[in-house]
Amino acid sequence: MSSLTAQHDRIMEQISKQFSEQVIPSFASKKIDTLKKRLNVEQRYVLEQQRVEQILTPYHQFMSKLLSEPINPPLTKEQLHQVEEIGKAIWLSKENYKATTSVDNQQTWHDLSPNDRRFIMGVNASSVKQQIVELIKKANNIKHSIDSLQQKIDLAPSAISVEEEDKKIQEITEVLGKTKSIHMNIKKKEQECVQEIRSLEAKLKGTKSTASNAVELADDVQIYGKIKEAIDEYSEKVLGWKIDLISREFDKMLNRLMRKQDEFGRAFVDRHKMMIRIENERGAEISVEERSAGEMQIISSAFIWGMIKAADLDLPMIIDTPLGRLDSYHRKNLVEHFYKHLSKQVVILSTDTEITPEYVELMKEYTSKQIMLDYNQKEKYTLIREGYFELVKG
Repeated sequence: MSSLTAQHDRIMEQISKQFSEQVIPSFASKKIDTLKKRLNVEQRYVLEQQRVEQILTPYHQFMSKLLSEPINPPLTKEQLHQVEEIGKAIWLSKENYKATTSVDNQQTWHDLSPNDRRFIMGVNASSVKQQIVELIKKANNIKHSIDSLQQKIDLAPSAISVEEEDKKIQEITEVLGKTKSIHMNIKKKEQECVQEIRSLEAKLKGTKSTASNAVELADDVQIYGKIKEAIDEYSEKVLGWKIDLISREFDKMLNRLMRKQDEFGRAFVDRHKMMIRIENERGAEISVEERSAGEMQIISSAFIWGMIKAADLDLPMIIDTPLGRLDSYHRKNLVEHFYKHLSKQVVILSTDTEITPEYVELMKEYTSKQIMLDYNQKEKYTLIREGYFELVKG
C-alpha cells in the first residue's frame, strides 16, 4: 500500500505539472490546430510575395528609367499607375508566373517572431490532452487498488505472535547452516581425493619408463585402491544396514496398523530392486497394487515410518487429509501408533468430511492446538480461527 500511495502521489504531481504548464493547449486543441493552418497559409503567402518581388526587380528598374524620360503630353498619376500594373502583369506572364497561394484579403494577420512561430507549430495539443487523460485514468486505477487493499486490511484478522516460531526457525536455520558447512567440507575433501587419484594415475602412466618411479607409484595406486575398496565396502554395508532397518521398522509398523494381521506375514525392502514387498503367512508375495485405497494408505504410512526412523532426523511432519479412506479401526490405530510417535511436531491437514464424533474425541486427546483455515472466496483471503473441531461441529 505504501508503494501504491507513493506512486499515486507522483502521478498527481505529474498531472498538476501538466496542468500548470500546458493547460491551455490541452483545452484549446482545435483553436491551436486552426491557428497552425492559418500560419502555414500566411507563410506560403509571404514566400509567394517574396518570389514575386524577386521576379519584378528587373521590371521596376526598367520602369524607373522609362518614366524618368520626358513624355509629351505628360501622363496623369492614374495613367502611370495603369501602365505600371499592365506592365507588371505582362512581365509576370512572360516569366510564366502563376500564383499558387490564395489568402483571405491577401494579407497576413499575425506578426510573429521566428521563435514564437516555431513554438506554436511545435505544440502537440492533442498529445498533451491524451497524456493528461491517461495520467488521470492511471491515478484512478491506483486509488481503486489502494481502497481495495485498505478494505482487505480492515477485514484481516488481528496479529498473532510468532516469536516462538521465529526462535525455532532460527535454531533450525543454524543447525542447517552447520550441516551444510560440514557437507561442503566433506565434498571438498572427496574432490581432493578424486583429484589426487587422477593425478597419481596420470603420473603413473607418464613415468612407467623409470622402474623405480613406476614401482613407487604402483604402491601408491595400490594403497588408494585399497582405500577405495574399503570405502565401497563400508558404503555397501551401511546401505544394507539401512535397508534392514527400514524393513524392520516397516514390518513392525504395518503389523501395528493393519487390521488383517493374519494376512500379512512379512514386509520388507528388496535391496536388489529397491522396492517394497509384502508376503503372506505362506511366503507368497502379495500385490500391493491390488489392495484397497485404505490398505495402500496404511502400507505407505508404514513405509514412511521406516524411512524416517532410518534417517535418524527429528523433522516436523505435515500430512494432508490422512483419514478420508480409512475406517474407524484403522483411524484409531493410525493416530495412537503412528502420528503420536512419528515426530515431535506433526501437522495434520484435514477436511470437514473426515470429522466424526469418534475422530474429534481421539484427536483432542493427542493434539495440542486446533486451527480452522476459513477461506473467503469473494474477498480472496484466508481467516485463521482457533478451535477447529468446535467450529466444524458448530
